[in-house]
Amino acid sequence: DLGIDYGMLAMGGVAWAHASSARLADVGLKILVAVSMAGWLCLIALLHSPSLLAWGHTGHAIIGAIADAHLNPTAKAAVAHLLQQDNDADGNPSGNTTLASVASWADDWRATAEGKHTARWHYEDRPVCQPGAVAPCPRQQCIHAALLREIQILRDPQADLTARNQALKWIVHLVGDLHQPLHVSDHEDRGGNQLQILTLEHHKVSLHHYWDTLVVHEIHVATDTPLPQGYLPGSIADWFNDSYRLALLNAYGQLPGFHCTGPLEEPVQITTAYDQMSQRVVREQLQQAGFRLAMLLNQLIGAAKPSIALN
Repeated sequence: DLGIDYGMLAMGGVAWAHASSARLADVGLKILVAVSMAGWLCLIALLHSPSLLAWGHTGHAIIGAIADAHLNPTAKAAVAHLLQQDNDADGNPSGNTTLASVASWADDWRATAEGKHTARWHYEDRPVCQPGAVAPCPRQQCIHAALLREIQILRDPQADLTARNQALKWIVHLVGDLHQPLHVSDHEDRGGNQLQILTLEHHKVSLHHYWDTLVVHEIHVATDTPLPQGYLPGSIADWFNDSYRLALLNAYGQLPGFHCTGPLEEPVQITTAYDQMSQRVVREQLQQAGFRLAMLLNQLIGAAKPSIALN
């Protein structure tokens, strides 16, 4: 018994049924996303870096690649136009032309002097042991508010082209971030950043880093899996609630020894069952994020019939 009032989980529960009905089987998700040698070197660096970025560059690139594969022709043309003269976070021509290639721009941007104020845009620390609590969003500086702001900029054809370019890159990244359960939850440990675990290989890392990067490195995810028949994307609020539930019931809830009555004894030893569960959840979340990102962009810049409530 974790000391949680599970009755509160009924709040915003529509998307949980949607996610369950659309649950992706492991079969068919066996194709390893092709990445360049530079990408692998980047991943290796991330595995040894204390800097914790949601999903790491590889996870965000997977989400972007899935979305690239599911854009409709109108949205694909709009993306090509918006990225035609794309710049990197330092203001230099990037040569990037796909969602996958710009998926981590927001992390690079927040590392600059001009972009450091956006650090809080990447997460919301909703208490995992208080399911009914409202996610804190001081001065509208949080992932949910930031995503809704950037959506308004992207969908405005009269907005400045540079602003729409950056809005597109923000949306690609933030949709990815909000599908990482530890970016929308907290147990007084900064979303797992301050909770130390031991992996099956006896490496001591933070719980956040384990979910962000290590698990992504262990799995294969296909980028060309067709949308499931009758797939329901839900609303943006549903996506947050889905990720929060995964934090509550899986990322934290299945952590050996987890409880809501005080701090855990560290480091927490990960079990084989926990590792297998996390691989399944991460695989499904990356796939869901890619599908939902594509459907959102098809709606915003692809003239598709609205299917996602922007709330």
